[in-house]
Amino acid sequence: WKRAIHSNVGRLPELARGKLRVKSKGRLQEYFFMLHRECITSHPSFSETVNIIKIHQLTESSSFDVNGGSIEFKSGAKGGETLKMSAKNDIEHQHWCYALDIAIARLRKGASKTIIPPPI
Repeated sequence: WKRAIHSNVGRLPELARGKLRVKSKGRLQEYFFMLHRECITSHPSFSETVNIIKIHQLTESSSFDVNGGSIEFKSGAKGGETLKMSAKNDIEHQHWCYALDIAIARLRKGASKTIIPPPI
């Protein structure tokens, strides 16, 4: 049990979740985002993850582009909109790009959908 706790606790800082800014209704708003196997969910805050504001599907045809300091995510789902989000700093920005890249690549390969976080 100690090994399981150690390995899971060791991965906590590397999870693809955190506060990101998005343009909503003409103004920048901050939401808490979580990357799951098949979607990205947005929540009011980290303490309100039970309340889901929006679900953005991850599919084999999902893609993202980096424009300046923002990430433009396209789900590839029919009728899906573009999610333009920006992180507070370069480290969080790079981590989200890495995690999205791995998640989409795994969906395309049909391999295990578990996201392996980047090494520290």
